[in-house]
Amino acid sequence: MNTVAMITLLAALIGAEPVLFPKTTGVVKLDKDNFEARILKRKHQISVVQFYSPKSKACKEMQEEYVKVAEGLRALAVVGGINCLENRDFCKSHGVKTMPHHIIFAPDKKGVVVGTNYTAAKTAKKIITTVKDKFPKMVKQYTKKKGADKKFNKANKKLPKVLYFSNKKGDSALLNAMAFQFKGRLAFAIVQKSERKITKECGVKKFPAIGVVKVGDKDKNIVMYQDSMTPGPLSMFLHKWGLDSDQPDFAEDFAEELSDESCMKFVCKSGGLCAILIQAVKSDKHAINQIKNELTILNQVEANRPDTLFSFAWINSATQADFLDKAFGISPQDYPQLVVLSATKKRFALFVGAYREDQISEYLTGVQKGKIKTVPMHSGGNFPLLSAETERCKGFKREFRSAPKPQAAVAKRGHQKLTVADITASTFDKDVMESRSFFMVAFVAGPKDCPTCEAFQEDFEKSQKDLKGIVKFGVVDCSAEENDELAKKFDVRSFPDIKVFPGGVKSEDVDTVETYEKEKTQEEMTKYAQDLLSNLEVKSIKPIDEITFPAWVREGPYHPRLILFTKKDFTPNLYKALALEYEDDDIKFAISYGANKALGAQFKISTFPKLVNVQGQPPQSEEEKQQFAKTGGISFQTRMIEPGYLKYEFLSGFLDQMAYIWPIHKEQLKKTNPEWDPKSNTGEADDEEDDVPKEDKKDRKKGSKKGNKNKREL
Repeated sequence: MNTVAMITLLAALIGAEPVLFPKTTGVVKLDKDNFEARILKRKHQISVVQFYSPKSKACKEMQEEYVKVAEGLRALAVVGGINCLENRDFCKSHGVKTMPHHIIFAPDKKGVVVGTNYTAAKTAKKIITTVKDKFPKMVKQYTKKKGADKKFNKANKKLPKVLYFSNKKGDSALLNAMAFQFKGRLAFAIVQKSERKITKECGVKKFPAIGVVKVGDKDKNIVMYQDSMTPGPLSMFLHKWGLDSDQPDFAEDFAEELSDESCMKFVCKSGGLCAILIQAVKSDKHAINQIKNELTILNQVEANRPDTLFSFAWINSATQADFLDKAFGISPQDYPQLVVLSATKKRFALFVGAYREDQISEYLTGVQKGKIKTVPMHSGGNFPLLSAETERCKGFKREFRSAPKPQAAVAKRGHQKLTVADITASTFDKDVMESRSFFMVAFVAGPKDCPTCEAFQEDFEKSQKDLKGIVKFGVVDCSAEENDELAKKFDVRSFPDIKVFPGGVKSEDVDTVETYEKEKTQEEMTKYAQDLLSNLEVKSIKPIDEITFPAWVREGPYHPRLILFTKKDFTPNLYKALALEYEDDDIKFAISYGANKALGAQFKISTFPKLVNVQGQPPQSEEEKQQFAKTGGISFQTRMIEPGYLKYEFLSGFLDQMAYIWPIHKEQLKKTNPEWDPKSNTGEADDEEDDVPKEDKKDRKKGSKKGNKNKREL
């Protein structure tokens, strides 16, 4: 049973009025209040609108057919629906007498949007064809014959040009639609395969292909489009290169802005999970155009999801900085941020990765399945208010939701709750031996065999809280017979007895396990646990500076990375603990000592400490390859982790996300970049520091050794 039929059936079972076109169908919900803004003011848009009644038998019968129309015209035209039971007078004003009634809206020669009644066959194929025929023929032929290419360039010298390389004669409905949408922002032309001189100059070997040439640039510097030749991804690519425009577009139809409390209540507080894009939008055109690009990506994520568990929205960090600080502890940045919020549980998860459709989709799936954990909102039990007194979304109603309740998030490594673990013989291997953290395991017994164990456990738990997760604590109850063999294996002769398991890969050899022999007080146990990390050199953490940074990147350019910028000359225990725990997940760790301003400037860092997530992306053009040649020929997306998040509970969840997404991203890299060799990205690179002066090596090694003697926290 398809999604539409399932929703209708469930609605009938619970007695709710069925929603003919849920948001996931791609049919835009229209009413008398938004009709003018979303249809009549769109001068670069073709729209088809169905006027319907949810109680009409004919409308119900055409439901699935109209959803096919939305799918067939996705990102080409707006497919809308208006409920005439809720908008009776408005429907009458458009001459609606029987339903379903269809009107196609398109701008006339003067740019005024007018409607034309559609009276042909009510099939998806016929409606789609009719709408596509409405697009004006704006695509020119780009050929050397009679200097047509030079004439085109002269006529469009102020616009970036889009060249479509085709092996078929005739025009393209997709290209006509794109040319109309981007009118005044991009100039479109077709290059036939027979134009060998042009195709050779642009380096085109496969057809069809499409690329963009920037204003004033030569054809040989064309930036080629690398994704599928479908409207959604292509539209996102063109948004990036088109000139700025104040014209509204499809992005506004899908994600609601959280501008005030009424919108927060409508979108996020009515249940489910809320995926929120956070981006600063100021008054200048560039910022407005930028948010449209990011919203288009979010639109694609929503359109391709099979469920309605997630609601999608965006928030302007330029006007809602106070809310963002109180709710999530983050501040406005010059790059897009994304959080998933459970407003009812007052918990959230911060997105890790490149702001791309594939990575966002996998991230949302990870949250839904509980593989990516959430953390409490910074405001605790109180939900902070948005800084606006308007009620823009008052009276809005959420659609019927068929999705199941969200699963409770469970950390990949089982450290969601930072408490002393109850360990048994059956869970010992999973809890202790498979962990790469230092583990202090206390073997205790009942009051008869151990009168002091109860008081000891109180101090043991306090010590665990002091460490805040960087060293793991567990208790084995030896009064249970099932744990007898475990106690014998580690030579437990009296109670309480603490065994210390080393960090890193653990050996089955019991000789590697130490016995804690100091006083069993909170202070002494805490100091001992801190010293375990302070005296350890974690080789997976690479000291870097502005000289060695490129070499470190070349060890595996597309791997997820963390760089800690500190003004100290030692590695904090928290950072060591994280590097130990995630060493086998292909996550790269680096540290920059001594407030290195030269390297910090590359990431716009001037205050310390700062933690930066760096994700390499394959270059999309020859220009990008040249631009990023010094860092291995790649571009970066970076995420600054705010100081308030430099805690084990949050960072472990952050790294869980990176560890979850990386294998998926790696498979995608293999498909999209066949020349990429994943074996070269294992981190087992050649010694790239041969280019570094010996004096610099000595200084860094000296600093590293000095750091191992310190016992301070980040």
